[in-house]
Amino acid sequence: VEKHMKKAMKQMEAVLKESNAREQSLQNEIASKEQEVLQVRSDLQEERLERIAAENQIKEEMKQMEADLKESNAREQSLQNEVASKEQEVLQVRSDLEEERLERIAVEKHMKKAMKQMEAVLKESNAREQSLQNEVA
Repeated sequence: VEKHMKKAMKQMEAVLKESNAREQSLQNEIASKEQEVLQVRSDLQEERLERIAAENQIKEEMKQMEADLKESNAREQSLQNEVASKEQEVLQVRSDLEEERLERIAVEKHMKKAMKQMEAVLKESNAREQSLQNEVA
């Protein structure tokens, strides 16, 4: 009976040792998994921070682009206003040119008429002079 009990005790000790070894192995695996969880959480936090930083940078770049676009639109509007002003100026200058041309034509007509009148007066004067010279002779 003693031998049988010693054998049974040895078997139980072996089973207990094996059980303790498996338990230790599992505890080691748990510790390893806990470490892995901590590392993954750290990686996750780092990834979140990088995403937030990227989002903030994109927001800043978008704000800058919006400001640049507003500025560009303002410059474009200013240039369109300047173009419209220059077009108006061109129309005014063309109108002034046409008015000047019409005035020149009117002056030329008036001068031609005056020249004809002066020629008629000169002819008449020459005729009277000739008549007087004939009387004198």
